[in-house]
Amino acid sequence: MCCLDRRLCAIFPLSACVVRGRCSFFGEAGLKNVRVTGDPVVAMHRGLVPATSPARRIVAINAGRSEGRVWGDEETVLASLADAARRLHAAGWTVRFVPVWDKDEEPCRDVARRAGLSDADVEPLILDARQWIGMVRQFDVIVTLKLHAAVLAAVAGTPFVPLEYRPKVRDFCESIGWVDHLMRTDEFTGERVERAVRALYDDLPAARAASAIASDHSRRNSIGMPRNCEKCFSPDEDCAQTTPEGDAARPCRRMGRVDERETQS
Repeated sequence: MCCLDRRLCAIFPLSACVVRGRCSFFGEAGLKNVRVTGDPVVAMHRGLVPATSPARRIVAINAGRSEGRVWGDEETVLASLADAARRLHAAGWTVRFVPVWDKDEEPCRDVARRAGLSDADVEPLILDARQWIGMVRQFDVIVTLKLHAAVLAAVAGTPFVPLEYRPKVRDFCESIGWVDHLMRTDEFTGERVERAVRALYDDLPAARAASAIASDHSRRNSIGMPRNCEKCFSPDEDCAQTTPEGDAARPCRRMGRVDERETQS
């Protein structure tokens, strides 16, 4: 949406426009009939999935860097994540670290070491969205830094503590009614994260149900997306649409796979 301006709208008038959330930029572009549908990846959500295992006090943490483009200071963010991991581990939790793309791997290892844990506590990188969703369901709670981790956790129905490193994370959380669990990266501490994880875990069935209901509402709201766009994100349909890549064209990528060439999550 940020690339749209009045000139584009004058050339290509749109009958409808869908955006992730109310913070998404569209007002100055002169667009009409704008609809908030939530993140399109939530279309992969298929309702409340029974827990694959009983609650076992297992927490996952997604860590990463964003070239300094975060609220606050990146080093402080990583230090606070390490403090949260250290506190939870000392309290008897199993702590795992989960990258959501390749550039998260080293920050995840870094945070694990700072917390007194090791590289063995970092999950292998998974680039298939469905496999990542299956993996995250084994955790009771996940702390998410990157937006993709938060979105996929919501799709999985795993309660998550989202860290707002940029406004787009708040945008997504507001679209599914999960903003009460949100913390900005220039305000959170390891202690606050520990308390938030414990609060979700203390009533885990309700937290899982709330996450599933929120995602299901967003998925139903996305039904109005243009048909070709919806096919690209639906796990049940094939998409024959093509998109340009230079002078050539390639099959439209399904959201079942996360492309390493994507911009930062």
